Amino acid sequence: MSATPTVDLWDQVKERVRSHVGEQSFSTWFSPTAQESFSDNKLVVSVPNKFSRDWLNENFQVLIRETASAIAGRECAVVFKPVEIKEPDLEAVFRHLTG
Repeated sequence: MSATPTVDLWDQVKERVRSHVGEQSFSTWFSPTAQESFSDNKLVVSVPNKFSRDWLNENFQVLIRETASAIAGRECAVVFKPVEIKEPDLEAVFRHLTG
C-alpha cells in the first residue's frame, strides 16, 4: 500500500495553496476545479475553461507544482484540462419540442 494517498492529492494541494492566494482568488480560481487523475507523476486537474487553465498556468503553476511534488514525495507535473460545458443546440431542442 502506498504511503501517499493519491486519490485526493489535488484537495491537499488546494488546502496548502489556499493560505498563499487569499480567499477571493481561491474562490475564483481553485474552488471550481477537481482532480481528474494522478498517475505516472502527472496530476491532471479539471478546470472550467481555457481562460482558467491559462490563468492558473501563468500565475500559480510553480507554486502548484512544487506543492504537489512536496505532498506526493516526488517530482510531479501538473496539467490543467479545460472542461467547457457546451451550450445546448437550441434549434435542435426547439425542433424536437415542436415536432
